[in-house]
Amino acid sequence: MPLIGIHKRFEAHILHRKITTDTSEFKYYDIDDKGRMIIKKLYMDPFMDMCNREIISYGISQGPSAENIMNAYSL
Repeated sequence: MPLIGIHKRFEAHILHRKITTDTSEFKYYDIDDKGRMIIKKLYMDPFMDMCNREIISYGISQGPSAENIMNAYSL
C-alpha cells in the first residue's frame, strides 16, 4: 500500500487508511542490589487508526528503537 500524507487532515473515513504512531517515554523507580533507588525508563509505541481512534497495536521496550516500532506494527 502506498504511503498517504496526512497534510493536517487527521480524519479518515475508511479503517486502516491512516494509521499514526508516537513513541512515549515513561520513567519509573526501581531498587538495585545495594538498596539504592534508580530511575529506569520504558518506551511505548502505540499505533492508532485515525478512522475510529482505536489502538490497533503497540510495543513496549527498554529503549527507543526502530526495531520496536516495526515489531509493534507487525502484530
